[in-house]
Amino acid sequence: MAFHSEGRLLLPLGHYDICRWKFRKTYQNRKFSIRSSFVQMLGLQEMRVSAEQQIHVEQLRVSARVGVGRAERARRQRLVLNITLWPARDLRDIKDAVARTVDYSALCQEAKQFSSRQSPKLIETLANDLASHLLRKFRIQKISIEVRKFVLKDAAYASVTVTLNASLD
Repeated sequence: MAFHSEGRLLLPLGHYDICRWKFRKTYQNRKFSIRSSFVQMLGLQEMRVSAEQQIHVEQLRVSARVGVGRAERARRQRLVLNITLWPARDLRDIKDAVARTVDYSALCQEAKQFSSRQSPKLIETLANDLASHLLRKFRIQKISIEVRKFVLKDAAYASVTVTLNASLD
């Protein structure tokens, strides 16, 4: 089945008359929406729009004690976080109300505080623990966190990215 460029439904030859007869017979004396009734009669579903919506925070600077050796963890290091989150509520439904969305300012503050309290050996552990913490604290269905560490002489940075989904339990 195809649609004409003007939006009219095109049926194979002969099907139009059968559908029109069936439509008249079934819905003859009822008040109805012609478009939706015709769509139902043909067994079609109306198109529903779904979109993947994200909030992204780029290069959030935090300081944390991260490193394999005790000397490396002895002082705070500069880390950079890139955080992408998928809100639990559809952004089209927030009606311009901050309380109905994820407050990314509060999320950034929480990420900074959480990172400063940690002292893991690996940035992988920090990324995973931070992602789990933020999933529990905010109305998020999915989160991706990249942690960048600036310790290599011959590279701009080393990084790890962790993506977690909220439990449906």
